[in-house]
Amino acid sequence: MWLKSNAKIDDTYKLNSDDTEERCLFDDYLRGVNIAGIGQGRFTNKSKDRVKKEWDDNIKQLINIVISADNNKLYDACKNLQDELVKCCVDDRKPWAAIHAMIVAIRPLDFCTIVSENNLNELYKKLDGLTEKDSNDDNWLSFKEKWKGAKDHDKEKMSWYYKSAAVQNYFSTFFQSGSEPKPTWHYWNYPWETLTALRGEENINNLSERLKKQRNIILTGAPGTGKTYLARKIAAKTIGCEVADLTDVEKDQSKQYKFVQFHPSYDYTDFVEGLRPQESGNSFVRCDGAFKEFCMHAANAETKDLEMDEKDKRKFVFVIDEINRGEISKIFGELFFSIDPGYRGEKDKDGFSNRVDTQYQNLVPPKDVFKAGFYVPNNVYVIGTMNDIDRSVESMDFAFRRRFAFHEVTAADSEAMIYAAKDEDGVDSRSQTRRG
Repeated sequence: MWLKSNAKIDDTYKLNSDDTEERCLFDDYLRGVNIAGIGQGRFTNKSKDRVKKEWDDNIKQLINIVISADNNKLYDACKNLQDELVKCCVDDRKPWAAIHAMIVAIRPLDFCTIVSENNLNELYKKLDGLTEKDSNDDNWLSFKEKWKGAKDHDKEKMSWYYKSAAVQNYFSTFFQSGSEPKPTWHYWNYPWETLTALRGEENINNLSERLKKQRNIILTGAPGTGKTYLARKIAAKTIGCEVADLTDVEKDQSKQYKFVQFHPSYDYTDFVEGLRPQESGNSFVRCDGAFKEFCMHAANAETKDLEMDEKDKRKFVFVIDEINRGEISKIFGELFFSIDPGYRGEKDKDGFSNRVDTQYQNLVPPKDVFKAGFYVPNNVYVIGTMNDIDRSVESMDFAFRRRFAFHEVTAADSEAMIYAAKDEDGVDSRSQTRRG
């Protein structure tokens, strides 16, 4: 199941021992230590003052009722507390997320830690898309019925409570089933981190589709935002393999993936072709550079795949890390023309040849696929990464820039990638990021 293999377990907030769980739980949530901290959402200062005035006489009593309410009376108790808190909001702004966070803090076993109803709806839609094949699963059918019933409470601003309880019950049932039930901190963490992981997967799918359409993409952003990792994820998705298998793909006979890194010393001979000394040292021989050799394998595969359905044809992804650290014009040379998405393939849409002569064209062997001139095959896709503070994008040639689509990698993208990642056990422990 996807949840078990892809979502992330994080025991950062696991309490030290079972006997302290009930005693410490409420305090930990109120201090914002746990992932559904009371800091989610905000009351205005005026509203806070009203809450303080009403605290001892009214709100504190309603909180105690919520704490002790059984399941049959829980929703009524939550509504009474919510209504009282809303009365304290003297302006038009109603801090629903903050109110929901307070309820989660009070009843963490009954409500999930996603306090925004929009985010909760997003999680449901993504899960629903994933679990169509599990339509006969009793737990999932029960979850869908409870979710559907939650819509009846929209007018009272209570739909979040029913949806949240349905999500919490779904995750808790999943983790409490089996021979070794999981502790509750699993499903305190899982709803939000599952949503974030699914967002990451969706982002990768979208970028892969964009790459297929535009053929060249540059991922840009600040250092440390995971551009290189994202490039590998997109490459793996486009090729149809796992990230962990890219190294093998790069080395095996298909050679559908290649990774290079530009730097000030990287030049045309490394990328396209050049003269290299033979082992004897007495003569030089023409050698293909990394990109030309890659395109040769792609061209051979394109010929073999000609009769196949489009979706089954092999795709070749070339990743250029730190693309703006190299001297672009010097490295690409004549390939400025060939790299253009409009001039891919041996011929363009009007039948004109897209082949170009490289610097050492006269030395290309007779049986070489590029003997008549070089071209970039249709099945080649290029992903570049660049740090926007190392060398400004404005320093790149405009003719080159227009050949690439640019995508900014943000902090949100980084978080999604972290939660979407997994090691061999389906667990990734690198992130300490928390969201409410």
